[in-house]
Amino acid sequence: MNIDGKFLGATLFVIAQTSGAIWWASSISSEVDRLAGIQGTAIPELEEAIKGLDVMSFQTEQISSELERIRTANSDIASQHSRLFEVLRNQGSSGPIQQKGYGDY
Repeated sequence: MNIDGKFLGATLFVIAQTSGAIWWASSISSEVDRLAGIQGTAIPELEEAIKGLDVMSFQTEQISSELERIRTANSDIASQHSRLFEVLRNQGSSGPIQQKGYGDY
């Protein structure tokens, strides 16, 4: 019986590749089994971290609403200043400046 060397080499190559694939798949399977085994102990820590992220999200929303309130106040102050400067510009040197509060315009 005479077997060609190329056929024998290809057969050994396929067997080696198949063995490697089986070994790789078994390591993946054992890793999945390991992760499934620690799921009951590791997940509560993960859930605590997620709760912390929920708190951070809520605080971010509060900060955003506070920033919007500050922007509105800054806009109001800027318009009051522009009205004040307009009054000062119109009054010029014609006489004493009449003082008013911010809400009197």
